[in-house]
Amino acid sequence: MRLLTRREHSQAELALKLKQRGFSPIIIEQVLTEMDTSGWQSDVRFVTAYVRQQAAKGYGPLYITQALKQRGIEMELITAELKN
Repeated sequence: MRLLTRREHSQAELALKLKQRGFSPIIIEQVLTEMDTSGWQSDVRFVTAYVRQQAAKGYGPLYITQALKQRGIEMELITAELKN
């Protein structure tokens, strides 16, 4: 949870960070499920915040799309947020 106090993270980012810290895939899945059901983590919330931050910095849709894909976000979610 400490990872989420600084900024929103995607599930893929959190999974990678937990894996790097030596957690097993089973524990990682349990943690991610708990965070999602508890509302502590949301890819939708992450994408919304990320798009707003990057657009405010002057980055365009192609840059934002590529950066979000690298962070493990599904294209459908990216497209939906960029339309808003």
